[in-house]
Amino acid sequence: MPRRFSLDKVRNIGLMAHIDAGKTTTTERILYYTGKTHRMGEVDDGAATMDWMKQEKERGITITSAATTCYWRNHQINIIDTPGHVDFTDHVPRIAFVNKMDRVGCDFENAVTMMRKRLGANAVPIQFPATEGDKFSGIIDLVNMQYRVYHEESLGATFDDLPIPEEFVPEAKKKREELLESLTFYDDKLLEKFLSEEPIDEDEIKFALRKATLDTKIFPVLCGSALKNKGIQ
Repeated sequence: MPRRFSLDKVRNIGLMAHIDAGKTTTTERILYYTGKTHRMGEVDDGAATMDWMKQEKERGITITSAATTCYWRNHQINIIDTPGHVDFTDHVPRIAFVNKMDRVGCDFENAVTMMRKRLGANAVPIQFPATEGDKFSGIIDLVNMQYRVYHEESLGATFDDLPIPEEFVPEAKKKREELLESLTFYDDKLLEKFLSEEPIDEDEIKFALRKATLDTKIFPVLCGSALKNKGIQ
C-alpha cells in the first residue's frame, strides 16, 4: 500500500517533561488545532483523549505512553505523549517548549538557563513571552520580529501578528542579535552577513535554524501556555 506521505514529510514527536508540566494538555491542543479532535479534552476533567486508562482519568495524570497521528500543513505528525517519569526525562530535547507562562512565578529566562546548566543543551530562544504570569498576553517572535496575540474566542485557533509593542523592542532586538550570533557558528553565509551588518531575512534564519537543529547543534526554545491556548500553534 503506497504511503500517504513520503518520509521527508513525516515528523515523530515525543513530548517529555516532569510530571504536571502540561504534556497531555499540550497534546490535546495539537490534536484540536490539526482537526484530529473537535473539542479539547481537559486533564482535570478526566476527558483528555490521550489519557485512556481509568486510573489516568481518575487521577489526572499520564501513567502509560500513548501514541496518535495527526496532519498539519501537508505533513504527517506522529505523537507520543509520555508519563512524567525519570525514564523519559533524562534526555536533551531537540526543541523545548516552556509551558505555563500564565502562572504566577513563572520565569522563562530561568528555564532557559537551567536547560543550559543542567542538561548541557545549547538552548537558544526563538521567541519570548510578552509579560509573564496572569498578565501573559502573547509571544514575541524573534524570527519575524512580530508580536503574536491569540484570539480567545477561537480558543487560540486564530491569531494576529502585530508590531512589537514599544516597551519590548529593546529586549527583542537584543535577543534577536543573540539568536543570529548563535546561528553564525553553523552557517557561513549567515556569518558573512552578520559581520558585514547586512540585513538577514526570515527565510535565511529559518534555513540556518533548521540545519543547526537537525544537527543537534542548537535547541530552539519556544514558550506559551497550553491551558490558555497560547503558543501551541
